[in-house]
Amino acid sequence: LQAVLVASVADAREREGRLADGTRLHDAMARLVESAARGEVEPEELLQVGREPWLTERTAHRLAPVVGSQVFTRLVSARARAEVPWLATYGATMPSAASEGVRVVADARDVDAGRFDVLAVLPDGRWWIVDWKVTLPADADDAWRAHGRQLTRYSIASQRAHAPGCVLTLASLSADVVVHSWDGSALAVSDIGPHPPAPPPVVTLP
Repeated sequence: LQAVLVASVADAREREGRLADGTRLHDAMARLVESAARGEVEPEELLQVGREPWLTERTAHRLAPVVGSQVFTRLVSARARAEVPWLATYGATMPSAASEGVRVVADARDVDAGRFDVLAVLPDGRWWIVDWKVTLPADADDAWRAHGRQLTRYSIASQRAHAPGCVLTLASLSADVVVHSWDGSALAVSDIGPHPPAPPPVVTLP
């Protein structure tokens, strides 16, 4: 029994460490995207260790492949924003009892909200939504099975905001920088469920 408890504690600590590492990397990427897209920092200084307290040697080394990747370069060119909040409603609405002329959702369970890791608006008006993952399967179908439910919610959020379409991208924060993109315009509210829908068409980076 003692061996089982020791193993369980060790496993819990490992999971906690991975979660903290992922949170740290996501926060760093948000800052890097914002600094680069706004032109606040010269490209060659973006990963300069010590430029900011959070930019440690370990973080700079870990994220150097991502900052040098095609997906990061294109996000900067598109003047993307990081950590963008979103909200979407799916169900029926009814008149508000408190405010005349205002409608509210009939069921709070039909309200969904979150944050996009990165959002860019493409020249044709489509949204480009990028979600960073600490690790990502090399196979696009495997990646969709793991994260398709989350990306479907993002697609519906873009539709509710009247975007003319969206590109959904997963990109890993790893040395090989695995990237997968899909045309989220083909998804619908009926695709939201306990399991990911069939993957939409795979597309190249915008």
